[in-house]
Formats: sequence, C-alpha cells, structure tokens
Amino acid sequence: MDSILKGDISITDNIDFIKDIIYSPPNDNVKVISVEEVPTIDTSLPNVIGGAFILPPIDAMMAAANGDEEAFYSLYIDHMNTAPVIDFISIIISVLYRGTSLILFYPVDDLDLKKYILDMFWKRYGIMIGEIGIRPCQYDVTATPIWLESTFETGIIDPMEFLCLYPKEADIQDRMIYKLIMAINPIADTYQEKANYINSLKFKLKEKPNLKIPFREYVKG
Repeated sequence: MDSILKGDISITDNIDFIKDIIYSPPNDNVKVISVEEVPTIDTSLPNVIGGAFILPPIDAMMAAANGDEEAFYSLYIDHMNTAPVIDFISIIISVLYRGTSLILFYPVDDLDLKKYILDMFWKRYGIMIGEIGIRPCQYDVTATPIWLESTFETGIIDPMEFLCLYPKEADIQDRMIYKLIMAINPIADTYQEKANYINSLKFKLKEKPNLKIPFREYVKG
C-alpha cells in the first residue's frame, strides 16, 4: 500500500540552507516551518509558516532540563492534545497530502528537544521526519486513517474521497462516522442504519471509485 501523503517533510538547523529557500522566488511546492518560540526568520514571507505550536511547553522543557523524561512526555502529550496543536498538525498533514514539501527549521538547543519532536511525530502520526543530509522522511501507512481524518477535518477531501481511500481492513472511528453521516445525510429510521450505510459505502467505493450516490438517499437495514 502506497502512502497517500505525496509531499515530504524534513528538518534542519542550517540557517544558510533555509535562507536560500525563503529568499528565492516563491515556490508553492516548498514551505518552510519555523519551529522557534522567537522566529529568527521572517514568518511574513509567503513560503514561511510559524510553527511554535509543536514545541514542548515551558513546563515540559523544565522537566527535560531536570532529567525527568517521564514528566516531559506526559506534559508534551497533553500539549499535543490541545485544539490549536491538533489543528496545526492537521494542516501539516493536509499540505503533505497535496504534495507540498515541508522543511522544518529548528536551531540547535541545549536540551536537544529535536529528538522528542521527531519521536512524537513518528509515534502519534506515523510520520518519520527526514533530516537534511542524513536521511529522507518515511511514512507508516498504518497511520492512513489518522491522515484521512486530518484531511477531512481541514476540508481537503470530501466524504467520498475519505471513504474511497480508507483502508478496507480498518474500522472508521465512531466520531468520524457521525461526521460522515452529517456530511452525506442519508435518510434512515435509526442512527445505526445510517452508520451501516456509511460503512457499506467504504466497500462499494473500493470497487467503484466513481460511484455516484443521490444527494439524499433513503437507506434501510
């Protein structure tokens, strides 16, 4: 199974490399994300995005400084579960889905927090961020449902594309079933009948990706 994410994502601390990108003519296929609390590059430039959201919060950094890795991860996970961070990660995944390349600029720091950021992306989102000059990025396709939820939430894909790309062997989460029901709006006597219809569409679209369904369809059983 190929990855649905067609762009790539890497990280570097090489400011000269970054400047070559951001001061070149704008390229819609390459974006720089400044992962800094206080940006050293101009985030108003069209190909630069501020990315301080994904930095660990100050209390997590203090835990790391004190050598308390367990407390660090607990605090960092709590931070990653906040709405602004979830929304920002969803945007990153959606941009990668569209085929755009992302380069994270993260300067060297005394606590070596980069390794934690890379670890968090890999364990939570199946995205192994590449390191410029060291290794390319990699994707774990078992995280496809997570990526599809993100692209659906940001409006990059519609319900039919979501269902068509959703792995046949994976169950759709209940909260996504609800959102798909609201988007497709099938007519049925019970919620369960609507949920069954959404799940059946997933399999039908695997066989016929161009399947057309009525604007509103009555479903039963």
